[in-house]
Amino acid sequence: MRQFKYIGNITPEELETQIVFPCFDENGYRCILIKNAFEKTVVSKYETDNMVIKLNAKLQFESKDYFFHIITSKNTDFDAVKSFDLIYEYIFTKIETAVSDDTLAMVILSLEEYFRITPEKDNKKLQIGVWGELFCVDYLYNKGFTDIVKKYHNNFYFKHDIELSDSLRMEVKSTVDPKRIHHFRHDQICRSDVTVIVCSIILEESQEGTTLLDMCRRIMSLMDDPDERLNMNKIIRMCDLSDEKPGIAFSESKATEEIRFYSAESLPMITSPIPNGVTRVSYDVDCSFGEEIEPKELPI
Repeated sequence: MRQFKYIGNITPEELETQIVFPCFDENGYRCILIKNAFEKTVVSKYETDNMVIKLNAKLQFESKDYFFHIITSKNTDFDAVKSFDLIYEYIFTKIETAVSDDTLAMVILSLEEYFRITPEKDNKKLQIGVWGELFCVDYLYNKGFTDIVKKYHNNFYFKHDIELSDSLRMEVKSTVDPKRIHHFRHDQICRSDVTVIVCSIILEESQEGTTLLDMCRRIMSLMDDPDERLNMNKIIRMCDLSDEKPGIAFSESKATEEIRFYSAESLPMITSPIPNGVTRVSYDVDCSFGEEIEPKELPI
């Protein structure tokens, strides 16, 4: 990872050849300078929860004017520094040409959403679901389905957790209840255009179990692609995980005993056509009534 240097120590050669500069500002905060595509001096400044963004700034180096956008971290704690370094390394280093203020503003808004932390009241539900998804990926990887790591979703707004191909998808559901009952959107399991496999896992919290943070790091160790690793760091940030807060822990032996795979079309579901104008149909399904598929028989 490239080292941050004090903003005043940028060399004339770097100013002429680089687009993005990782720096410390005069107050010791991490910042990133990005060359402006235009010589604009109408400065606009705004803040997010974690960053200060100044667009169209003019800086002078050795009596010569340069035009930059400046992104500055508002925090210096370990987690904030790590996150800031991460977005620099995996996002801003990919910028190869100067960018306009409008383009950069859109990038920043996307980043703030990307590293959003889920409110505490929803966090446990999120952590249960993510732990189950990552366990499923790890389970199938160890069964020989090594491509599964690359298929795991990178967007929580997708309909299914794992897109195995254009015509085959997998939805992972986890519960801490004793019955194998999960909540589905109707269009997750009632599909005629794709085949859907449902992975159902009954989890049990355990003080000696595997934490969500450990599960994230385990899956990340299987990833070679920087964008896949960035996605895992997004999950860590979204779930508000750290070494001090490693997240919920579950028994892996219990999860291994209780993981099941089903053909979605065999599950109980509404089969009559949904009336026009009716949207967001969802309901609870007892997957134990479905047709179970042995792992070795999965079409993946």
